[in-house]
Amino acid sequence: MLRAARLALLTGAAGLLIGCGPKKSPEEAEPLPYGTSLETAAKVCGPEGQQALLGRLACPGGVIGTGERTGSLGSDAEGHIVDAYTVTCPDGQVQQLAVDLYHCDAPDPLDAIGFLELLAEPPPPPAEYWVPTAGGIPAEMVARIPERGVLLVLDDPGADPRQLLRYHPEEGSTERMEMTMLMGMEMEIGGNSSGAMVLPAMIMSMTTTIEEVADGHIRYTALVDEATVAEDGALPPASIEELRTSLAPLRGMTGYAIITDRGESLEAEFVLPPDAPPEMAQQMQSFSNSAENLAAPMPEEAVGVGARWSVYNRVNSSGFEIVQRADFVLQEIVEDRISLDVTIVQQPLVSNPQMDSMPPNMSMRMLSFDSAGEGRSVSDLGQLVPIASLVEIAMDFAFAMEGEGQSMEARMKMDMTMEITSGE
Repeated sequence: MLRAARLALLTGAAGLLIGCGPKKSPEEAEPLPYGTSLETAAKVCGPEGQQALLGRLACPGGVIGTGERTGSLGSDAEGHIVDAYTVTCPDGQVQQLAVDLYHCDAPDPLDAIGFLELLAEPPPPPAEYWVPTAGGIPAEMVARIPERGVLLVLDDPGADPRQLLRYHPEEGSTERMEMTMLMGMEMEIGGNSSGAMVLPAMIMSMTTTIEEVADGHIRYTALVDEATVAEDGALPPASIEELRTSLAPLRGMTGYAIITDRGESLEAEFVLPPDAPPEMAQQMQSFSNSAENLAAPMPEEAVGVGARWSVYNRVNSSGFEIVQRADFVLQEIVEDRISLDVTIVQQPLVSNPQMDSMPPNMSMRMLSFDSAGEGRSVSDLGQLVPIASLVEIAMDFAFAMEGEGQSMEARMKMDMTMEITSGE
């Protein structure tokens, strides 16, 4: 009641003062101050616009005063109800405001009103990016991972007798291998699922040649002899043939790699043929990663059965860079033949990775990420290609696609199996 009475007195006093002076013609009348009357009300869009205005009007000294709605000034020429507000400053000064909330089509640019100054627009709040959970890879370990090669940490040297594990292929020898990749995926965008899709097995045959073995380094080249798709009764023959046609240009992919005799990659380059379809580049990246990392990294120290070590490195998966921790357990050593079990954990290198397939005007913000797998391998240290290797990884991540003032949430699930066998 007191506030309403004070507003009535102030309004009445202003009317008396205006009425006491000589009347002026419309041409001579001074314009009413912006944002203080029915005719000059500040035009904003809804309660959000009103709050944005009150949140930036500052009293002398840059302090935000106390704003309260005190009633209505009536309807303006467009029939909009104009609200009356009072801003009280810490020093007792009072500023009356008139605000029209119904101008979402063309709101006024925010401006100072009366003796209240307009503060600069505050910066947007920092994005709340997803961060790895306690079960992920510790940040201090991620910081130690080199851009090229691996970080290997020996956790347990295992039982006696122990020995140094070193690869020693014969210079000039050739090794053949076959990689088979199975992939299933499901994509959900804006709550709408594409449904689970299982791709037929993609098969690639590759020949590696040991070019040089010297000073603890091994250099080899690789050539893709065949890239095809297995028969799949779930898909029509025409679809199978279309997939085979898209993979055919990958035949002839070449590359080289230099690794240490402990299996650590030092340098590599694998080149897709110029006519390779771009939509298959992401899937073939997995083949390239496997070709570059044929040999499992071994510890520098001598180890025995039961030895455990962790290998941290960076890989490209699903179109963005991730960090991976592979925990190896040495199950058996028989002369040069070793058997390993491995469990895998993966997470994005950064909290807001960008997929290669994202449009240039869009960005990606990770909301959740879970990727883990396991595998086993049998290898002969006298060659780089494993005798047999099988790895299975399940990935499930959600993200927001943002750009041009819009945001849409999406989720992707992927199951991938990679099998490597050595040939004749």
